[in-house]
Amino acid sequence: MKKRKQFVLYKDFQKNIAFSLILFLIISNLIIGGTLAGVMFYNNERILKLNKSQKKIALELQAKTITADKKVTIDSKLQNLMIVNSKNTFLLGKITRSNKILVMVIGVFLILFSIIAYIRIIRRTHRIAGPIYIISKYIQDIIEGNLPETRQLRKQDELQEFHAKFVDMVNTLKAKENK
Repeated sequence: MKKRKQFVLYKDFQKNIAFSLILFLIISNLIIGGTLAGVMFYNNERILKLNKSQKKIALELQAKTITADKKVTIDSKLQNLMIVNSKNTFLLGKITRSNKILVMVIGVFLILFSIIAYIRIIRRTHRIAGPIYIISKYIQDIIEGNLPETRQLRKQDELQEFHAKFVDMVNTLKAKENK
């Protein structure tokens, strides 16, 4: 049995099925991705506000350490606080950047997933369209006055029972013709 390379046999049928399923996947992906992105952007905004607040506190603490004669006196606790603040500011920026990257990565994966799903759906509908294509050819042969030479479907094809009944009908017609 010759393998067919063309997977789109009934273009309208296969593409309608594929597009409706892809549309469903895209909508669900947008809902999930949008929710994730919204939460991440909301968290980023909160992180940025926290970052600004920390900077403001650090500046106020620095200002309060200036003595009457304008000399800067920073005790070790304040120095440690400023070091921690600096580290936190750096980490908050890092978290914000990684959240933005994560949103982009999720978007790319959603697009790739949709493309892969489309290809798989076309291949899957081919298991239905293939038998319909073959049976349509048999019907056309009968319309033209010829009884077709039938063949078996591939194991993974759908409509096996329908095809078997159609083949039985053709064999019955051949038997009547030979009488």
